[in-house]
Amino acid sequence: MSRIKNEIMFVIITAFLSMMVFGNVDFQTQKVSSKTNLATPLPQSSSNSNTQALPVSLGPSVIIGNGNISATAIDHNTGRIYAIYYKTENNITNLYLAHSNDNGKTFSPAGRVNDVVGDASADDYSPPVIKVASNGDVYVSWIYTDYANKWMHRFAYGYATIRVAHSSDGGQTFGKAAHVDTEEYGTWAQYAHDIGISPDGKIAYVAWINSNGAGKEPNFNDVVMVAKSTDSAKTFGKAVPVDGQHTACSC
Repeated sequence: MSRIKNEIMFVIITAFLSMMVFGNVDFQTQKVSSKTNLATPLPQSSSNSNTQALPVSLGPSVIIGNGNISATAIDHNTGRIYAIYYKTENNITNLYLAHSNDNGKTFSPAGRVNDVVGDASADDYSPPVIKVASNGDVYVSWIYTDYANKWMHRFAYGYATIRVAHSSDGGQTFGKAAHVDTEEYGTWAQYAHDIGISPDGKIAYVAWINSNGAGKEPNFNDVVMVAKSTDSAKTFGKAVPVDGQHTACSC
């Protein structure tokens, strides 16, 4: 009798434990199922547990101008947003700047950046660059390619130079643009140019990949170049090569 009682107790305990375990699983499954019915997607598995797709809400788009090849920058001290773009009319290209003080909801009327009318080239391979110094000064650089006969005799695809203009009044007005001259290197194009500005806005660096196109048969030995200004981009010193072995690639 004792053995039979023990066997009966074993069956009862086993059945009770099974009900608890499977009941718990069923309960958890029901909870997940009920959540699923609320049309709330479950997080997808990922190798990075911190990565989740979050909804993004963007405001309505704003039309600034009917130009092309644009660039933007933000003054992190004031929140002002700057936008620059090329505009070509009657085969004359200029560079324009507009700004927004309300997080991009509206923009000011655009003003011309280049002081000489037509002194810009809207080339896809090298878009304009705009940078804001810590003191709020605005620097803009762009490319101008001259196809005049005096250059075409020397350079197979014209002669390209970088222009840099500086504004100390929040982009309202710009001074005369400086020319970063690289004639001695046989320049016909500059790729991937960029600007670096000191915190006080006085020193400016321009770096780019220089393509040598001297003569009717271009020489594609590209080189990284840098030029420096110590007078807020009024003038630039002689451009110097960074990569003396000409191993840069403009592609």
